[in-house]
Amino acid sequence: MQDKRTAKRINEKAPATISPSGYGDPETDKKFTRCLTEDISIKGMKIQSENFFPMNSTLKIQLSLKEPTRLINMVGKIRWIRKLKASEVFEMGIEIVGTSKEDQAALKRHIEVTPGLVKEPRRPWK
Repeated sequence: MQDKRTAKRINEKAPATISPSGYGDPETDKKFTRCLTEDISIKGMKIQSENFFPMNSTLKIQLSLKEPTRLINMVGKIRWIRKLKASEVFEMGIEIVGTSKEDQAALKRHIEVTPGLVKEPRRPWK
């Protein structure tokens, strides 16, 4: 699989909750799953969850940052799914498709100032 990421990201295992975006449906909005994130960038992230969500599902995501302590709310779309071998855990690639300007700025600041976790983007060969 070719890596198409171009945004700086951090390899941080941060707790998050995800739920299907029910567009205001009270029953769907109540169903949430706790998960861990990896490879966080302003454009997307990888998450690990024990619950399966279908490809192209839209999710509400609440990401919990440690330094400084802050909750970031966003909407993401599942772009790829992989089941980890010998476990009941799914890895999912999430594209961030919606967030407030305030939360986006806070996430960008967090990525820029988190020491030791930065992973530089991979650029295609020219």
